[in-house]
Amino acid sequence: MATNSSSVARVRIQKKPKTVHEKELITYFRAKIVEYLRLELIEEEGREKYQVWAKGTWGRSEYQLWTLHSKKPREWSSLDRAVAHIREVYEYRGRVIIDI
Repeated sequence: MATNSSSVARVRIQKKPKTVHEKELITYFRAKIVEYLRLELIEEEGREKYQVWAKGTWGRSEYQLWTLHSKKPREWSSLDRAVAHIREVYEYRGRVIIDI
């Protein structure tokens, strides 16, 4: 049976994001190859969380920050905690975009 191409539903396949782990990201900060960080607000199960994306000089894509051991995105429950962690633990003083 022939199908009309206009009647076929297009399915958007969501690709798994490119990822970077905290230790790698700290190495990139020290090498000064991070262009910016982007903090993204995520709403999940009625709670707000912040995730970090990094854009570096090594590629065109943004990389999502993941934890090394639990293999999931690194998340913070508040914006001030995320920024404090970036500034104090990572010692990053570059550009940070807040995407809310």
